[in-house]
Amino acid sequence: MSARAAFSVLALCLVVAIGPLVTTGIAVALGGWVPAGPVVATPRPGPFQPGQPGGPRSGPGSVDYDAFLDDVRTGRVMDVMDVDGRLAVTTTDGGYEVFVTDPSLDVLADMEAAAAEGGVDVPAYGSDDGPQAGPPRTYEAFLDDVRGGRISDVVHEGDHLTVGGRNRTYEVTLPDGTIDVLRDIEEAAAAGGVSPPAYTKVPA
Repeated sequence: MSARAAFSVLALCLVVAIGPLVTTGIAVALGGWVPAGPVVATPRPGPFQPGQPGGPRSGPGSVDYDAFLDDVRTGRVMDVMDVDGRLAVTTTDGGYEVFVTDPSLDVLADMEAAAAEGGVDVPAYGSDDGPQAGPPRTYEAFLDDVRGGRISDVVHEGDHLTVGGRNRTYEVTLPDGTIDVLRDIEEAAAAGGVSPPAYTKVPA
């Protein structure tokens, strides 16, 4: 075989061997061919959806109801605004939302119980319905609320007090008609280092 014939055979072998590789490379580059077998893609985190349990504990987003009560127990919660079952919670390091899906829940009562368990003050609570009416309380419990700065106003009529609190309104029946309510209020406020609530006495 001549050198020219041998070179021609060699050139043909190279075309046969290399041609498919070149063609495949061009097809992959142009997106016309995808390798066989499973393709694993790493999921990319999407934006947080409000109402999703276990969301961020501060900043935009929400947490579940139990996590919110845990924050009340530890004193992280400063105030809560309740509008149609959506709690806008302000904390010591930010804030978040809580979506209350059970309309039978008494949010304020749960907050009060959680705060009592943690030995902390009940956070300020507001709602679109205004302060909630609570059950009657004793005179000593009322004075404790005055010491804690939780009372905004008191109306004294006969042997009854109508008390406007930061979170609730309630009634108090005086155990003794000779009690000097205004003096007791001022002394309780001074002991707690707070300003006394507004006091109004309605003539009997």
